[in-house]
Amino acid sequence: FVHRRHVALRREMRTMNELAEARERFRHAFEKTPVGMALIGVHGETTGTFLQVNQALCQLTGFSPNELLERSFTDLVHPDNAERVRNAAERLFSGDSSFELEIRMATSSGSWRWARLHGSLIRDTTGRPLYGVAHIEDVSGRKAAEQRLAHLALHDPLTNLANRVLVAERLSDALTVAHTSGDQVGVLYLDLDNFKHINDRLGHDMGDRVLAEVAERLRTAVRPEDTPGRLGGDEFVVVCTGLRDPAAILAVAERVEAAIGAPLEIDGTTFSVSVSTGISIGGGADTYADQLLRDADAAMYLAKRNGRGRVEMAGAS
Repeated sequence: FVHRRHVALRREMRTMNELAEARERFRHAFEKTPVGMALIGVHGETTGTFLQVNQALCQLTGFSPNELLERSFTDLVHPDNAERVRNAAERLFSGDSSFELEIRMATSSGSWRWARLHGSLIRDTTGRPLYGVAHIEDVSGRKAAEQRLAHLALHDPLTNLANRVLVAERLSDALTVAHTSGDQVGVLYLDLDNFKHINDRLGHDMGDRVLAEVAERLRTAVRPEDTPGRLGGDEFVVVCTGLRDPAAILAVAERVEAAIGAPLEIDGTTFSVSVSTGISIGGGADTYADQLLRDADAAMYLAKRNGRGRVEMAGAS
C-alpha cells in the first residue's frame, strides 16, 4: 500500500510539474509572440470581454493592457465587420474548430487598422467551453498595397482621374440605373485644341503638367455625381448621370469649357488652352455604353471641324 501510494504521489507530482511547465511555455509563447493574442471570456458577464492580452496586441491597437481589459472585443471591431465576427463566434459554439477573418480594428488614435483574426475555442475534457483564443495579425501594410494596386488599375496615373476601364464601368452602371429611374445619361467627350504645340514647343514634361492642371480643373467643374476621366493623350471624358433634360449636361459643358479656358500659368509661362467638346445623351433598354462614347467622340470631331473651342451635340441638326 505504501509503495502504491508513493508511486501515485510521484505520478501526481510529475503531472503537476508537467502542467506547470506547459503553463509556463504557454505564458512565454503568449507574451513573446509577435502576433497579437487575447483570451476572451465566454461565460456570463465576461462574455466577449478581454481576460488576458499580450504586448503585441497592445502595440497593434495602441491601448495599454488595462485599457483593453476594460473593453470587450467587439468594442475594437469596425461596425461593418461586427456581424461577421459574431456569426463566426457563434459557429465555434456550434462545433467549428476555428475561423479566420480579415477585419478592421480600432486603435487608440481613433483610426482603423486591418488585421487578420484567427479565433478558436478552448474546451475542458467534457467539452464545456472555457474561453476563446484570438490571434490578431496586423495586415494593414498588405491591405494598403492591395488598395493602391486596385486604384492604379482603375485610374490614370498622371491625373488620378478614372481611366478607360472605370469610365466604361461607371457608364454601364449609370445606364442600368437610368433604365429603372427613367433619367438619362450623358457623355462629354473632350479634346484639348492644339495641345501638340505645347508638347513640341516646351517638351512632354511641361505637357504632362498642363494635363494634370486641366484634370484638376475638370474635377472641380463637374457635379459631385459625375465621373471625370482621361482616356489617354489629351482626351478626357465626363459621365453625367441623373439627367432630366439636355440643359443639365449643357450647363456642365459650359462650366468645363470656362474652367479649362481660363489662363493657366506654370513656372512663369502662361497658357491659353481651349477644348472641343462632343455630347451624347441616352437612356432606356436600347442604349449602350460604347455607342454613347462613339457618338460623343463623333460630336467632338464635329466641334473640331467647325472651328474648335466649341460644343456639339450628337444628333443635333
